[in-house]
Amino acid sequence: MWNEVHEEKEQAAKQSVSCDECIPLPRAGHCAPSEAIEKLVALLNTLDRWIDETPPVDQPSRFGNKAYRTWYAKLDEEAENLVATVVPTHLAAAVPEVAVYLKESVGNSTRIDYGTGHEAAFAAFLCCLCKI
Repeated sequence: MWNEVHEEKEQAAKQSVSCDECIPLPRAGHCAPSEAIEKLVALLNTLDRWIDETPPVDQPSRFGNKAYRTWYAKLDEEAENLVATVVPTHLAAAVPEVAVYLKESVGNSTRIDYGTGHEAAFAAFLCCLCKI
């Protein structure tokens, strides 16, 4: 799967101009995104950039690529800092808990897998951001 993500990103890179276009801003005549949405998009673009910085490991396995563990270790280390950029400062006490949902939403670094529970964690992450 990690190889597939890199292949998809390489194909997309051939068609796009820059990473700033990963999640496009609204066209003229549409509502501009809120500051909170812009911060969330920046967080997601950071995670996306880290994928580019973590190339797949050449391995003889059809299962998850071990490079994912390197990417996840970076997320594990930086999750609270990333979440702090989207949470208002007066609610900073919530950052550690919300960061757990973010980390749980990207898959399991031991098994190198992803499933519906991880998708639910992402929904919970977004819900937490909405509530706070």
